[in-house]
Amino acid sequence: MNLATTVGLAERHPADGQPQPGLDLGGAGGLLAHGWDRNVMWTGAQAKAVKRIINGRIIMPPPADKPELALQLADPTPLPVLDGDALAARWQGLLKG
Repeated sequence: MNLATTVGLAERHPADGQPQPGLDLGGAGGLLAHGWDRNVMWTGAQAKAVKRIINGRIIMPPPADKPELALQLADPTPLPVLDGDALAARWQGLLKG
């Protein structure tokens, strides 16, 4: 039993999605990978920029004065599983925007 089943939600397993690890490597830039086998997609400044978007816009907690936003963001609905090319296209769009 885990937290999901305790509160009546369906249990999710790691195979339900593809991990997308990213590392900020300081002055060396960054590294962005995709999938369980950690295929390196991007390195350098571009990967570091994506990592900053992830940390600053996507997983950054909402302001304390907006509790309703925190509840909306806590929705356990999984993101669509993207292949490496589709994920790269998504990040390219965020970098341009």
